[in-house]
Amino acid sequence: PALWEYAAGRVAGDSDGLPDGWLRYVVPTDDSNQSRWPVHPVWSVVQSAFHELPEFGLGPVVRKRIREKNLERGVAAMVGYASTLAAWLGGSYAATDADMSSTLQWLYEAGSQYLDEKQRLFVKEVHKKQERYGSDHE
Repeated sequence: PALWEYAAGRVAGDSDGLPDGWLRYVVPTDDSNQSRWPVHPVWSVVQSAFHELPEFGLGPVVRKRIREKNLERGVAAMVGYASTLAAWLGGSYAATDADMSSTLQWLYEAGSQYLDEKQRLFVKEVHKKQERYGSDHE
């Protein structure tokens, strides 16, 4: 909805009451300044496309499926990163009897040091991402 509003503009216009948005469909007037031309009534319908979405009852189901897919992708990415780290570290991390736990322990120590050097807290980074992605699941 925010991206749509940015492109198509708001039905009420900008804070100055003038039409806004990158795309516009207007009614020409005698005013030489086209930015003051009124929005065509049809365009108001286009602008309000996301204002009141019909409730189909699929929202929670779709969000759950998207979350599950994102978690699958996250696991795949983390396994890929961990195996790459183990390959770069070599030695016991890449031995035939090695498992992911030793690499993850190394990552915990290296990650903690990184966060200390950057003066960041892991939990604050997590909260920023929760706000960004709208994911406040426990």
